[in-house]
Amino acid sequence: MTDHIEELAELHALGILDPVERDLVDTHVAQCRVCLRRLGRAEQVVAKLESVNEPSEAPSTLSARLKDSLRVATMVTTPRRRPDVSMPLSLALAFALALGLLAAGSLWQGSRMRSAMDSDDMAFSAIAGSHFQHAPFLKMQTDAPTAKVLYSKKAGSWLYVVADSANPNLTVFAQGDGVNRELGTLRVHQRAATLFIDHPGKLAVLTIVDQSSKPLERARLR
Repeated sequence: MTDHIEELAELHALGILDPVERDLVDTHVAQCRVCLRRLGRAEQVVAKLESVNEPSEAPSTLSARLKDSLRVATMVTTPRRRPDVSMPLSLALAFALALGLLAAGSLWQGSRMRSAMDSDDMAFSAIAGSHFQHAPFLKMQTDAPTAKVLYSKKAGSWLYVVADSANPNLTVFAQGDGVNRELGTLRVHQRAATLFIDHPGKLAVLTIVDQSSKPLERARLR
């Protein structure tokens, strides 16, 4: 691999990459000082985000900047050659740019937000203000989009589904405690779609279905 890892550094630091992807990055940074420095900076930012205990007021422009970065990220259509990993470039850039802006925003924790904020603002705030885990959606159909779910380590606190799809008819269902219920429809941003749920309750399995209610893929929450 001759290219730099670029935004994969932030994804590695966030813990979003799967084992194969992490190994590719680790192998590359062992031979590339430029990427090693970038990975080190990304890990420092994540460590600072996790160490913040007192929430502070967010800059007034942070919400708009986060949404602008997501729109720019999802508009990329011709990526340069990079490691052969499963995370699509649009999702990778969205996460990486969001992380960079969150760090620039005085390490803002947004666990207490006004109700007028939209779901993506709440999602970025939740990611910055808490410890979280992630899980991939395993495809049940060949045409299922690549998707992952981020969710709080505090069971039932929040979850955030991201899919590499512009399909406006994808819906997320949840199973837990013997109940199957609809969480909501993914909201499309150019090429990517997201869904943030605050206090969804303790869940075991998430399923994405299409407009015909056909299950496309499934993720298990630990």
